Amino acid sequence: MANQANRKKGRKYDQTFKQQVLQKVRNGASVPSVALELGISEGIIYAWKQKNEQQDDSRLATLERENAQL
Repeated sequence: MANQANRKKGRKYDQTFKQQVLQKVRNGASVPSVALELGISEGIIYAWKQKNEQQDDSRLATLERENAQL
């Protein structure tokens, strides 16, 4: 029970904040420097980056299918 009380609760970040973080990385800032600047873990930035890339790939595939139908 004591372990549960000492565990950190996950922070929630809104979509705007995530996109701002990813924009810094796209603009050439390193993930470690952005993480240090904002006080968040590198791992969460890498996870957001991966999820964003997967969503972009999915959107691209959808557009390619739609174009093929035209």
